[in-house]
Formats: sequence, C-alpha cells, structure tokens
Amino acid sequence: MVIYDSEKGDQVEDKFVSYCKGSVTDNLYNKSEYINLCVQINRYFKMFSNENNPKNKHCEYLNYWLNDQYKINKANILYKSILDTPVTFHIFDNSIPHIDTYKIKIGHIEDDKFKRIDVIHDLYKEYSSFQLLFSKENTRNQSCNFARKCSQLYNDNIGDCHDSNNKFCKALESFKQKYISHGISVRICADVPQLYTAEKAYQAKIQNIAQEKLEGYNPSLSTTITVVFINLVLIISLTLILYKVINITYKETCNSRYI
Repeated sequence: MVIYDSEKGDQVEDKFVSYCKGSVTDNLYNKSEYINLCVQINRYFKMFSNENNPKNKHCEYLNYWLNDQYKINKANILYKSILDTPVTFHIFDNSIPHIDTYKIKIGHIEDDKFKRIDVIHDLYKEYSSFQLLFSKENTRNQSCNFARKCSQLYNDNIGDCHDSNNKFCKALESFKQKYISHGISVRICADVPQLYTAEKAYQAKIQNIAQEKLEGYNPSLSTTITVVFINLVLIISLTLILYKVINITYKETCNSRYI
C-alpha cells in the first residue's frame, strides 16, 4: 500500500524536498526515512488540494495508511509522532492550501474501527485485482479467484449489519452495488458464492459458532469426569461403612469388658 510514489527513489530538488530536508530537527528519526515520508505526504496533499473545495476522503485514506504503517512496526517512532501530534508536528508543509484542515484529520484510529476500514480496503483491493485480470483475455479465469475472495470477505462481515446501519454497513452496501453491477456471480464466475443479506450472514455466523462449540466438546473428558466422580462416591461410601463397622466393634468390645 502506497500513498504517492511516482518519484520515489528519484527525488528531484523541488520545494518539498528542500522543505523536508530542512525540517529534520530531531535525531530520533532516521533522516532518509523522514525525508522520503515527508515528501510523499506533502506531495499527496498538494496533489489533492483544491483551494475552493477541500475534500476529506483523501485525508481519511492517508490517516488509514499512516495507522497501518504504525501497526506494522510500532517500534518506528516516526509514525507514532505523526499520529500523536499531527497539528504541531513539523513534517507537514504549512504552505499547502487547507493544510490545517487536513492535519486535524490525522490521528490514531481505534482497533475496532481500523479493522472495519481494513475490511473495506481489502474488498476494493481484491475487486481491483479482479478487474485488472478480467480485462486481459488470458487471465480471465484467474480473475475469479479474486471474485471468490470478495464474496467470502463480504459475507464474513455483512452479518454485523443485521441490526445496524452505520458507516461501515453503508460502505459494505456501496461495495455490494458495485460488485453485483459487474454480474460476477452470474455472468462471469458461476461458482462464486452469492452475496448474503445481513440477516442470512448473521444466522450463518451463529450456526458456525454453535458448530465450533459442538466440535470442541470432548466426550472422553466427560466420561473421565463421570468415572472419577463415581469412584469418589464409592470411596466415601466404603469409608463411612468401614467407620461404622469399626465403631460398632469397638463398642461391643468395651461393653463385653465392663459387663
């Protein structure tokens, strides 16, 4: 996953390269890594910047990308610094229009939310791979592998929307419309699973959980516990009987001695 790398490895001496070289003021960071990331981020913002109509979607994607890089390597303090203090961190070039608006969109994403974004990202990645292979005559059969992954990933997650309609569910619905408009399941890849409704996916998930619990049940362990319990009861019973016999014998001996 990349954000902007058309000139990566061949950084021309432009304003962003100069800015990034001059903004490395902390020895905590790897200098070449800092400069490369700084150039990528600022070119990315510049490419999407429109003075009259700033958009948030490209900021959200950049934030997801930064969080993804941080989760891959949490020991990398550079990504942590950006996410911790995006407003004051000096990696952003303040000459870019609306940069302050962009910076406030950067920050740590909670794990649950990140996982949902990750699902949407993976769906579109698999779908793009499908489209790319399908567009070439000699790889059309291979394209169905990616269609299967799309269907499976969608069906694994749409069940969470059986009782809600949040942004994640709306994003899944948007993907579904794009997916079925291609006629993948019917016209192109007949063996690809149909996309479930939210209710059907939820019921399938419940059944799978029940099946896993059933498969995890160990009858031999239950039998062992039963045998141990029976043996314990027998031992206790025999001990009580033996105690009573000894007690009676003792009393009879005492009585015969003193009568």
